[in-house]
Amino acid sequence: MRWELDAVDRGTALTLTVQVSAGEDIAKACAGFEAHLDMLAAALEGVPIRFPFDRYLAARRAYQELLPE
Repeated sequence: MRWELDAVDRGTALTLTVQVSAGEDIAKACAGFEAHLDMLAAALEGVPIRFPFDRYLAARRAYQELLPE
């Protein structure tokens, strides 16, 4: 896993590069990271949230569409 932070106009852009093992469900791993980053952002704002399962499922479908069959 590699984290990169870059200054942008009014904040910071985070680029997360994830290397997964052969046979790993790439869409699942990426969607999971997105959901956990949402939870981190909420925690930094002082807003406790549950795992955003609906967002995770939508992100997983979107990643599956991007990946070759």
